[in-house]
Amino acid sequence: MIPRTPNVTGSDGAPDSDPMADIASIVDDAMLAGLDPRRFAFTSVYMRFAEREPWERAAADAGASWEVAAYGSSQGHMLRLSRAARPTLRDLTRMRADALTFAHEHAADWLSMSIEDLQQAPSAWVSLTAHDDITLPEPRTSPDIDSDLQAPRVHRGGTA
Repeated sequence: MIPRTPNVTGSDGAPDSDPMADIASIVDDAMLAGLDPRRFAFTSVYMRFAEREPWERAAADAGASWEVAAYGSSQGHMLRLSRAARPTLRDLTRMRADALTFAHEHAADWLSMSIEDLQQAPSAWVSLTAHDDITLPEPRTSPDIDSDLQAPRVHRGGTA
């Protein structure tokens, strides 16, 4: 059974949205995108906090069961909570329930969710942005380094 979305969970007291309300549709979309239901995918939920202190507490609390990325945006204090899950009704239902509970317990606004295929070959964009290792030149080790830093001497005097 899919749990109902709590009436009020957001940091501003407004009704919270449920980005995973239609899990069956999410599973269908994942299959159409080529995700294999037998393999793990990188799934994330994105939550916003109006105040810094609840955001910091939530980030600390989430570390036990999520991979956490804490950052700020123009929308406020943000958390990306991620974990490996199969794009199946069972796994995504469990993730949704955990995300709803987390949002409710920490007064977070749940903004969105994403699923990334970790088994997918690199895209054209990844290939374009990938760079070879940069090799820096060796540092100078000459004993003349000190003399390079001294001001040149000016010779005054007669003609040559």
